[in-house]
Amino acid sequence: MIPTSSRLRTSQPRRRDTSQIYIRESKVFPAAEGKVQAIQALEACPLEWTCFLTGLLSDYLVMPHGKSYMTLLVVLVDMVHNVAAILGSGSVSVVLTYSFDIPKFVIRALALDHWEKEMYIIRDRITLNEVVALAEKFKASKFSVTHDYMYSLQAGRVTELLSHEAYYPYFPKEQMQGLLAFFGVMWKSGKCSLEPAHTLNQRFPDIETTNVRALLESAWKGI
Repeated sequence: MIPTSSRLRTSQPRRRDTSQIYIRESKVFPAAEGKVQAIQALEACPLEWTCFLTGLLSDYLVMPHGKSYMTLLVVLVDMVHNVAAILGSGSVSVVLTYSFDIPKFVIRALALDHWEKEMYIIRDRITLNEVVALAEKFKASKFSVTHDYMYSLQAGRVTELLSHEAYYPYFPKEQMQGLLAFFGVMWKSGKCSLEPAHTLNQRFPDIETTNVRALLESAWKGI
């Protein structure tokens, strides 16, 4: 539910965080309209607020064998079927963070005297070629790799991965193709690169996090 100004003014909390995705501009990404409205409501109220930005969850690369409470979403790399559809040449970097690490930073951030409007939690910045290389190493299998270039992405087309079929009963293929192609364009154009001046990881260097290499090894080695 989008918080209304009156609801926020009469509530007791002095702070609020809001979930956020890469793209805030609803004109670019209509699905973000609700999130844009939530931020507009917060800006109209006296509450101090922030967005915690984490990039893509590395959970999606380790499920179903790695520990996660997320719903499986196969994006770019289909670990189960040893296939990948990478963006362009594969040199595009993606930001990855493990879901179990995020609460550690959120809890510590509660004690900060001041909240910035955006606070970043970033564990890995890794190219898609590097992700595939790690996947092949720990699964001891060669992946079948296709390349989706900008002209295909802009036309709303991405390579269909085998795991995508399971989503079609409730997320039709055409819609899924369009969504993945949209984010492919955003990643390829650098709009999802998340390059802040500083991160909560730097602010709290004592917090231990798990990198994607360790997660992939734990989930897939020997399988």
